[in-house]
Amino acid sequence: MSQYDSVLKMYAGSGLRTIEDWTTLGRDVEAEAKPRVDAMHRGALLPLYSRGQTHARPRAESRSR
Repeated sequence: MSQYDSVLKMYAGSGLRTIEDWTTLGRDVEAEAKPRVDAMHRGALLPLYSRGQTHARPRAESRSR
C-alpha cells in the first residue's frame, strides 16, 4: 500500500484509502461513490474512500482441475 506518507497513514488508520489501495486489497470502489474525504497530498487533492463504499471483486475461477 502507499501509506508511506504520514498523512495517508493517518487516514488509512481510520479506514480511508485511495482507489488504488482498495484495488490492491481486492475491492472495487462503487461507481457512484463520492469520496469521504479529499486529502491534500503533495499539492493535489487525493480522494479517499471507506470500506463501506467498496465491494469485493469476484474471484477468478481456478482453471486447473
